Parts: sequence; C-alpha cells; structure tokens
Amino acid sequence: TGTEMAGVAAFADLTADLLVGGPARPRAWIRNARLIDGLTNTSEDREFWPERTEGAVSASLAAGELQVFNLSIGAKNEDPGQRTSWSVAVDSLAHNSGVGRLFVIAAGSVDPSPVVADYPYINLAWGLDDPAQAYNAITVGAITHRTDLPPDGTYNNLQALAAAGELSPYSACDLGGNRPIKPEVVV
Repeated sequence: TGTEMAGVAAFADLTADLLVGGPARPRAWIRNARLIDGLTNTSEDREFWPERTEGAVSASLAAGELQVFNLSIGAKNEDPGQRTSWSVAVDSLAHNSGVGRLFVIAAGSVDPSPVVADYPYINLAWGLDDPAQAYNAITVGAITHRTDLPPDGTYNNLQALAAAGELSPYSACDLGGNRPIKPEVVV
C-alpha cells in the first residue's frame, strides 16, 4: 500500500546500506497522518475525505517542520480525469492563498491485463486515482527497474513486459486532453 511505499521511499534502495553492514539511515523523515482506518467502508465514507485531508494538513502543520505533503492514498475515480470534491480540496490546500504548499500524490494502480498487447495502452486509458487529478499537486507514477526473471527456469522463455526504465505495467496515467498530462514524475 501507499504507506509502506512512503516508508520505502524514505530509505531509498537499502541494498548499499545492507551490503556494508552499517545501520540503514533514512534520507527523509515522514510524519504519518491517517485519513481513514482499516475498518472503514470507503464507499460509504468517501464524502468525508476532503475534510479529513484538510484536518490532517492542519494537524501536521501544528506539529511543525513538515514541508511536503504526501498522499499515498487514493480511490478509483468513477469519472476518470474529472475533478472531485477531494481533488478540489487538495488544489485549495496546495494553493494556500497564493503562498503554496507542495503536495505529492500517488497516481494509482492499474489492474494488469493478461493480454501483452494491452501494455501500455491500458495504463494510459485507466485514469488516475482520486485525488491524483488535482491540478496544483505533483502526481507520481512508477517506472520499473525489476526486469530480471528468476534463472531457475520456472518462467522458461518469458520476458519482462516492460524494459528497465519504462512505465511500470501497474502504474496509472492520464493523457490529459483539456487537463494536465499526469503523472508529472515517474520513479
């Protein structure tokens, strides 16, 4: 999930730290502000997410030192590309009366197709998770570097769907049209 991915991002690639045997040190500190709990039925609770986002931002600002707001959470946008009350709330929070705040939002995930030829077209047509379509936020998608299959012969003549550095088969996108093209950043 997004929260675990934020933790991975704080440490980056742990390989070098683990190989030298020293302590793993994060390259960034992340403060968590929970919008929903694991027991909440999201279809019944979604109308409160804009207000909860505003509350989480206020609480984080009161705690101090927070500079970047990361929304690793998202929900399928029933009307892909269109603004929602949640994306408008994020836009307003990012605008901050002209002072500005930096919001980074996960683009969302695609259910991969079993048809190889669907990649990357399904990614481009899938649409972003809400609120990643917010205009004043940076939307982050994914590329892949994990392209080596196990050498034990389990996968025989198969090859990775995407080459290293290409769009992850699981990353959502939006072509824009009369909207911004998103994601702006892929990592």
